[in-house]
Amino acid sequence: MTDIDPLLQRNNDFAATFPHEEASIVARHQVGVLTCLDPRSDPSAFLDLEVGDAMVVRNADGRVSADVLRGRRRSRRTGAARPGPDELLERDPPGQISEHPGPPPMRWTAT
Repeated sequence: MTDIDPLLQRNNDFAATFPHEEASIVARHQVGVLTCLDPRSDPSAFLDLEVGDAMVVRNADGRVSADVLRGRRRSRRTGAARPGPDELLERDPPGQISEHPGPPPMRWTAT
């Protein structure tokens, strides 16, 4: 058994019993959450998010990049995000994963 096998099984179990069939592709809250890849940073936990509450994006340093902006534009074109200004919760400060004993601090920015 590899490290990924238990995760694949959890995913299969989740998919088989998915309790959120009513969840829309459009997030309940007009907010985007951008966080880093740090495994200690779990937006569902520290923001008490439920499935369908917000769009969550992870990237290497938790900062707005061309890819993040491209994804936001695409989500608007496909109807997965509402048009208009967003509130974005991004990681602060960037690139200091090893310096934080706990989850990285977050701050609100308008995009």
